[in-house]
Amino acid sequence: VMINAATGFRRVDSAKVALARSYGASTLQIFWKIRAPMALPMILVGLMIGAIFGLLTAVGAEMVGGGFGLGNRLTTYSSMIQMPQFFAVVLILSTLGILIYVLFFLIGKKWASWEA
Repeated sequence: VMINAATGFRRVDSAKVALARSYGASTLQIFWKIRAPMALPMILVGLMIGAIFGLLTAVGAEMVGGGFGLGNRLTTYSSMIQMPQFFAVVLILSTLGILIYVLFFLIGKKWASWEA
């Protein structure tokens, strides 16, 4: 997330910042009116990737040492060869991952619709 945010802030057009300064904009105004909106698409992409990898990490940690979560259920059902239950958990996790992706896609479409 931080790398995407830093990349987004580095991509800010210096000509726009210079133009805002020539009109007398303060540093705070330049940040909120120019830098933040131009960096927002990259920040949202970083948040989307972070959320999806967070889900993967949480499930993986539950598989190794969790008490009562979906990762633990995956391990239990696969070791007991209960394939219908196993694939039900996989379906739940897949649906959750898709919902996270769609949520961030819609947020990006609303807040950063100018970025292709």
